[in-house]
Amino acid sequence: MRPAATSSRKEVRPVGNTAELAPQLRALKLSGMLDTLEMRLLEAEQGQLSLTELLSMLVSDELEARRKRKLARLIKHACLNAGQTLEAFDFDIAVSANRPLIRDLAACRFIQRSENVSFLGPTGTGKTHLAQALSHAACQRYLSVEFLRFDELFSTLAKADITHSSDKLLRALCRTDLLVLDEFAFKRLDQQAAEWLYTIVDTR
Repeated sequence: MRPAATSSRKEVRPVGNTAELAPQLRALKLSGMLDTLEMRLLEAEQGQLSLTELLSMLVSDELEARRKRKLARLIKHACLNAGQTLEAFDFDIAVSANRPLIRDLAACRFIQRSENVSFLGPTGTGKTHLAQALSHAACQRYLSVEFLRFDELFSTLAKADITHSSDKLLRALCRTDLLVLDEFAFKRLDQQAAEWLYTIVDTR
């Protein structure tokens, strides 16, 4: 008696109709899955993927979509310039910039160590660009960033003080993973501004 033939080919159901599944994914706010659903189902049918492999790919798509949305939110909140990244920085112009140190700073370990970083130099040497670049690097690691000009910090706090929300803003500035103050100390501080700055520095 001949043995029954066996096959290692995995069975997979045809793509079918996703009309009912799509609104369910929307209701669950799984837009990453929804965006790639048809493509993944087609890949499953053509590549004979198991249901577990198909589900894993869809979950990965959702996680990646959420990471991209979070990164976009962090960059938007910090009001960062899309062109001022470390990759776009011209080290040939900023000849005095310490490349190994700056690339080490871009790993953002200084944030974990609660260390301060200061860029010193005359106007036009790339201090703001480097500060923005480190802010981008922090966002890429999903760290929260507040990027403010020195004078902007106090004008924002003064406006918040009028609506009795300066304490809330101060807490946010003290809580953020990375606080960047551009053009530091370019403006003389009055008593109130000095107290705000002391609160931020002392708390952080």
